[in-house]
Amino acid sequence: MSTRKNILFIQRAAPYSSAIAFESLEAILVAGVFDQQVSVLFLDDGVYQLCQHNASILGTRNVSKLCESLPMYDIDKIYVSEASLQQRGLQSRFLCLPFTNISSKDISALISSHEIVVTS
Repeated sequence: MSTRKNILFIQRAAPYSSAIAFESLEAILVAGVFDQQVSVLFLDDGVYQLCQHNASILGTRNVSKLCESLPMYDIDKIYVSEASLQQRGLQSRFLCLPFTNISSKDISALISSHEIVVTS
């Protein structure tokens, strides 16, 4: 019997408004270490986590650097809401990871295709 779970983490939090973004990224990496089938959806202000930042001026750890490490943990199913990018005027070429754009209408299908959904 396999204990491998199909987990979707939905990242909605802005990177530096609280510790939520960093802590949830750490949880994503832990799931990857324990060989879970992990997908990540960046939605709403969570898309800012993928932008390059100079966190040292804020006196905090760099969220985008942690995002860049996702593929090293075999986490390569990374989705970004097209609407969230457009609403914030962000272009994909300025983000720190390769990802799959997902439309608003396809997000519910993505969510329902996972056994476990964790939102932060």
